[in-house]
Amino acid sequence: MQSILLILSWLLIWGPPSAIAYGPRGAMERIFYYYCYLSEEISVTDGNYQVGVGCAGSRTGGRCNFNEFIEYIWSAKTDGGVTNTVRPTGVNVIAGNADFTKQNIVNLRQVVDEFRYQTDQRITWNIDPDRVLSGATTYQEALAGIGNRLGALDETVSDAAQTIKTNGQNSVKLLYDMRFSQFERQRRRYILQKMGMTAGELKTTPGRNTLGGAPRVQLIDAAATLDARGGEGNFANEFHSYMDQAKSVDDNAREHWAAITAADSAQLGAGCT
Repeated sequence: MQSILLILSWLLIWGPPSAIAYGPRGAMERIFYYYCYLSEEISVTDGNYQVGVGCAGSRTGGRCNFNEFIEYIWSAKTDGGVTNTVRPTGVNVIAGNADFTKQNIVNLRQVVDEFRYQTDQRITWNIDPDRVLSGATTYQEALAGIGNRLGALDETVSDAAQTIKTNGQNSVKLLYDMRFSQFERQRRRYILQKMGMTAGELKTTPGRNTLGGAPRVQLIDAAATLDARGGEGNFANEFHSYMDQAKSVDDNAREHWAAITAADSAQLGAGCT
């Protein structure tokens, strides 16, 4: 019985397994991936593309528009209580000939998240990592490595390059903010539960909120929390221990932290400051 209660407790804190890769965050990832795809059209001059390799679309030179791109990188999902095995076709998140770079990123995230095909199927479930970034074998590897493709773009060569670079960087920064915000909410619940603290005793500070798209980002303020409890000591040691344990308390927590680490690598590779 105790083990069952512990499992239920973890589920309440972290949510069901694999819950982190989808919904608004999955939508934001696809927007970022496509900006990396567009960046290569300027930065790659020898045809040695790495993003969306094999995507045959309706744009000049057989390149894919956003709708075609997200269809191409789709992958089946049959775990976590979800069955999504019908490849999407005819996706029309935005008009096929619309200028993707002029879309409001936050609004587009919502449109992508809410889009359904086959009546009830999301387009924000699994991705094929190798179709996102050539050679990638896992979702984390694709996300962590793709930022370098955007980072290679010289934004000074044209106005289009400047727009793609700026929007791409904002996309991955917002993605990171969203992921860290989710993790930090769960880590707060974990620490409150493990240490028997009240919400008012655990001090927070506002986090980065790129484009106003992650308004609830509240980071745990460890220094303020410890100061309110009289500084260092046994409480401080326990507090720091649980702060770190929250990254790996179970498989789902580890997935959350791995996704954050990958998103951080992506924004660093993209040249974000």
